[in-house]
Amino acid sequence: MKKKKLFLILILVITAISIKLFYKIKYYEEIYFYSKKYNIEDKLLLAIIKVESNFNKEAISYKGAVGLMQIMPSTARWITKKYDFNREYDLLFPIDNIEIGTIYLNYLTKKFNGDLKNILIAYNAGSQRVYNDKWKDIKETKLYIYKVKIAYFFYKYIV
Repeated sequence: MKKKKLFLILILVITAISIKLFYKIKYYEEIYFYSKKYNIEDKLLLAIIKVESNFNKEAISYKGAVGLMQIMPSTARWITKKYDFNREYDLLFPIDNIEIGTIYLNYLTKKFNGDLKNILIAYNAGSQRVYNDKWKDIKETKLYIYKVKIAYFFYKYIV
């Protein structure tokens, strides 16, 4: 019986360490600051960044999305104009990327009344996809929602 308990404890410790290593955290001070400033949960920001770029500040997708939160330059231009973001920005600079991405998430949160699924669909595939259900045909978006929700679950217990 003692060997079973010791084995279970060992498995739990290894699992906890593995989860902590896989769900890494970088730029937390900035994430926390902007999460409070724009009323978006820090754990959700961590989950989105994990899925979007795995915390690679220099990530650029094949479609042209840039940085930690994989923001399209056109989205950044639109959101910074809409919210009077009165300074130069660089989407490859983590602080700018996190702030602009968080502003955009705040916008989507208001637009979709806090419905996480719709927010994630819009963030990944565009707002128009939420309304016409075309996202259901996009395997990438279905997988994206799943991945973000899993990461969000784990970050709730890690942070």
